[in-house]
Amino acid sequence: MPRKRLVVEWGRGTDLQGRDYTKAAVRALSDALRRNSLTVAPALGYPRESMEVEITIGVARPEEVDREAVAATIPYGRATVDVVRGGLDVPADEGDGMTVIANASAVVWLELDDGSGGSADGATNGQARAPARGPAKGRAGEREGEGRADASGPGGAPAGARRIILESGSGADLRGEDVTRAARRAVRDALHHSSLALFGSLGIDPATMRVEIRIGVQRPDDVDLDAVAGEVPHGDVAVDARIGGLDIVDAERGTRIVVATAAVIARLPLPDGRYVLPR
Repeated sequence: MPRKRLVVEWGRGTDLQGRDYTKAAVRALSDALRRNSLTVAPALGYPRESMEVEITIGVARPEEVDREAVAATIPYGRATVDVVRGGLDVPADEGDGMTVIANASAVVWLELDDGSGGSADGATNGQARAPARGPAKGRAGEREGEGRADASGPGGAPAGARRIILESGSGADLRGEDVTRAARRAVRDALHHSSLALFGSLGIDPATMRVEIRIGVQRPDDVDLDAVAGEVPHGDVAVDARIGGLDIVDAERGTRIVVATAAVIARLPLPDGRYVLPR
């Protein structure tokens, strides 16, 4: 069964006062994992527990990291941990204090059937996946409560489109009170902490992906949905803006900081049963 790389996630963690490299490493890995919800293995017809997760931690003093404590951070799958010299130590201006910064990456692998032995659950050959659908970018902007005329699956996705990942992020406009700017920054934050490697590994055209963006801001009607959709590099994109996020009001100055929250859901048209690599 060939082993294929599906997703790469990364994050950052700190220990502000204790010089605890394990604590910083665990926080960095948690930051990487908790920005995304991975459903790619079930979408391909495999249990989550079958995933293999290669964890790499970068800290200034690798010998002080408890690898078992780091491995215990992942909720499912089999973990291996490598610790390298990296991250960053920032000494205090006074005394011997130190802020420890750790970097973490988690690479998710999965062993996939190649069709040589068949599948007990009625596998469909990977070549049966849907072909690319027209242009690589769609502009199906939606307000809350509106649907697409051709919607037949979750979130307006075509029937058979399975969710592979949910990415989340936040963004702010500090001075301009621009909800679109905050929303675009939230989408960038969601997208820039992981990489979907399965397109290259499995030979799937990223243009077949359906991307649903959900934006939460206090003034959803002011969001430029097309501008938000333009932050996504591949796929058929739909944007929904609704009341959410947060406005932080400075009553003394009469200004506000606009905070937007973004959820980005990626779906793929996949065959029923267990995904089998084309031979």
